[in-house]
Amino acid sequence: MYKKILIALGAIVIFSTMAFAQTDQSVTLKPGFNFLSFTSDISLTAAQLKTLNSAISDIYLYSANAGGFLSFSEGTLTNLSKGKGYIVKIEGAADISITIPGNTISKIGDIGLKSGFNLVGFSKAMSNMTFTQLMNAYTAIKGIYKWSPNAGGFIQVVRDDSGLLVQIDGVDPSFKAGESYFFNVVNDTTINYDENSIKLGENSVIFAMGAASFKSNDTIPVEFSATGANVSPELHWYGAPAGTICYALVCEDPTNDAANPCLHWAIYNIPASFTGLDKGIPQGDSVSAYGAALKQLETYGGKKGYDGPCPPAGEAHTYNFKLYALGAMPDTVSGIAGLRSFISANKLGETVISGKFYIALPVITDKYFKMKLTPSAIQAAPSMQTAAVTGQSVTFDPAKHSIKVYDQLSGTLYPADGDPSDPSSYISQIKLNDTPRIIVLEIIEKATGNVIARNVVGKCPLLSEMPANVNALEMQNPPIDIKTTVTSMAAFEKLGSSVPAFPPFDYQAMTPDANGIIVKAMQASDTTSFTAELQKKIGGMPVVESLASVKNGITRATKGVAAIRNSAAQIPVNIPEPYASQNLAMKNGLLESAAMIENCMAGLKAAINLVPSSSVPNPAAATELLKSYVKLSNEIPKIKEKFTSLGMTMPTNEFDNVPEYIDIPNGAGTVRIDKTTNPDLISTYISAIPVWGSAPSDK
Repeated sequence: MYKKILIALGAIVIFSTMAFAQTDQSVTLKPGFNFLSFTSDISLTAAQLKTLNSAISDIYLYSANAGGFLSFSEGTLTNLSKGKGYIVKIEGAADISITIPGNTISKIGDIGLKSGFNLVGFSKAMSNMTFTQLMNAYTAIKGIYKWSPNAGGFIQVVRDDSGLLVQIDGVDPSFKAGESYFFNVVNDTTINYDENSIKLGENSVIFAMGAASFKSNDTIPVEFSATGANVSPELHWYGAPAGTICYALVCEDPTNDAANPCLHWAIYNIPASFTGLDKGIPQGDSVSAYGAALKQLETYGGKKGYDGPCPPAGEAHTYNFKLYALGAMPDTVSGIAGLRSFISANKLGETVISGKFYIALPVITDKYFKMKLTPSAIQAAPSMQTAAVTGQSVTFDPAKHSIKVYDQLSGTLYPADGDPSDPSSYISQIKLNDTPRIIVLEIIEKATGNVIARNVVGKCPLLSEMPANVNALEMQNPPIDIKTTVTSMAAFEKLGSSVPAFPPFDYQAMTPDANGIIVKAMQASDTTSFTAELQKKIGGMPVVESLASVKNGITRATKGVAAIRNSAAQIPVNIPEPYASQNLAMKNGLLESAAMIENCMAGLKAAINLVPSSSVPNPAAATELLKSYVKLSNEIPKIKEKFTSLGMTMPTNEFDNVPEYIDIPNGAGTVRIDKTTNPDLISTYISAIPVWGSAPSDK
């Protein structure tokens, strides 16, 4: 029986859709298995629940103490209770509805959790708390799992080896009464949600805050800045500590001086009954909100009330909205120093939400080469990207990615600054002189430092080439995609500093604007003489397309790794023997397969991240890419054999997208690279690639 239930949980668990009342609970159950909890103090036994509808074939309870499932049909489950997660099996092909009688729940108390996996039923309504909010508060939680019928799998929020929270599916669910969730915890503890929030062990109830219009660490919308309507944002909070009499809210900018942050808002005497503040709190010493008199202090700009972000142009500043729960209510305080003193003496708890704001740089007066970037999507299918990849692109996310612009010859960096909420605002400004420079543009993954996309923009114009009436040359949207990335790899290896000249500006046909700026727009499908010349020198489009197909294939293999790891994560091992050992062997086999692929990625990461300097030979970037491909081509059959030995079917067909071979120009013909190729010879093949059109076979 255990094995049957295990298979069902791994493949066809269906959460029930339910609506609950204060006493009786109406539930819709779907064919198969339904996870639920009781929202009333149920008086029925398991046998009585089964009689509510003939389609109910069995009822199960997952018991961490017993190390497995209790079953009504096997006589191991008799009584039902609030605060627990149950599985109800429905026979047939149609949904059924039942009404479960019971009394109003007043208190549930502590629910015991054992180290490992626990199925927890939530029987009471609570504040809108998400998985990540709870896991940020309690590091003992390794993961929380919710079944999604639409996705056909578990929605998972887990803690990785470094302790960071990862939303595997890009979703952060909220807890709801009547539902059940798997909790994976590191040690025995308790969970309690009686106080309109959730706490683990003896820790205090979580105190947390959010904003209606932006997430923590995101960009604050212009509406709430001094350059916009300058109104205060809507805020909400929950989980106030016991004994809270009132709240105080302080908004500060610590960017330039953390010890003496710039004050943007201080409002206090907020009643304990409040769970938030509406948008647009008026200015004034004392303002009325829902019958309460709230008090405000003078900000850095002299306003008595909210004064939104207004950082210097070109600087991204952080703004912290700190909410304090206080055990006493002040009458009046003397400025922010007096409020801080009162907070220090009466604080019961605090929570914070942060936002960022940026104002674009003003028009420059010196002669500059400007790159205006719009990295809304990176068409590079990054092979080491941690975020989910859709098709062949990944959305540029300022929280995860950064832009790097530098001179290949000297290594000098030219910062690309912009408003994270507006990708089109990113500009890199390079002051012109008569020193030769080759400009390179990269998208970097912040978490790993990996380059996920690159473009060799070309030789920077010289100051002596600038007409007197031109102050700046602005290139808009230089393309950055899979082809520019692999083109740069081959260029670094074959050309070094012999990169073609930057495409000339037709000064006669272009009139500078009022600020002396000439603009050249670059499209993703750009076919300028520079691009054509660069590709010609590295062997032409056949070489670019071959390298792109290899990188795409390795990218697909990386997505396959994610599918394998997801399959492994859904295999439970905290179950009775012999199934625990069988599942553990299967899980370890899957993880071993994933590690085999990830080992192949090391060469690719090295190839993408190598950056040449002016005084040493250029790194063999294209060679390293092809070596990774040869290694991967040899590992794929081993991985498929591993699945066969486990009696499993591959959970993904991504490995089928890795090309079996590629041909690259070589002298008067071509050379084929596949799994039989000697990796030590690849650099020789790369160096022998002729300039496009120089060999008869290439014409």
